[in-house]
Amino acid sequence: MNGDAIHLQAGSAAPDFILPDQNGADHALSDYHGDWVLLCFYPKDDVVKCAKELCGLRDHFVEFKKLGIRVFGISADSIENHRAFAARNNIPFMLLSDVRKKTIEQYEASPTEHYSDGNEEVVPTSFLVNLVGEIEKIYSRIKPEKHAGEVLTDFRKMQEEDQEDKDSIWI
Repeated sequence: MNGDAIHLQAGSAAPDFILPDQNGADHALSDYHGDWVLLCFYPKDDVVKCAKELCGLRDHFVEFKKLGIRVFGISADSIENHRAFAARNNIPFMLLSDVRKKTIEQYEASPTEHYSDGNEEVVPTSFLVNLVGEIEKIYSRIKPEKHAGEVLTDFRKMQEEDQEDKDSIWI
């Protein structure tokens, strides 16, 4: 993490960004205010754990879509790498390319390990961003094969609690 880190937490405004997807189209987080957004930061397209996580999100994508949650994977891989990875693995959501690692740093998913070959590893971290652009929940220490289910369970609980709160107003 750099010295400018703002230490994101639930309730913090999600930092805005503009990043290209695997097809070269730009996406700004602010364009999705009014939608729930899941931002999944991961080290690299072809790392086994990352593939498991992204394929798990793929396998539950219909549920995310039904609940109105937009899913974005974000790594420092190039557009071309994302395009090939998405095609090989039938990824139905956008993979955003952050080759300069600016957004990765803003979201504090910065490298924690530096390897002798010069590679760095991004901390797998996900952020559930609510309708007004605030971080609702942060997922760290992700278990790739369970991550999608965990997010869906948490989201459904939040929706139930919101409904209970609305119902209690009228009692």
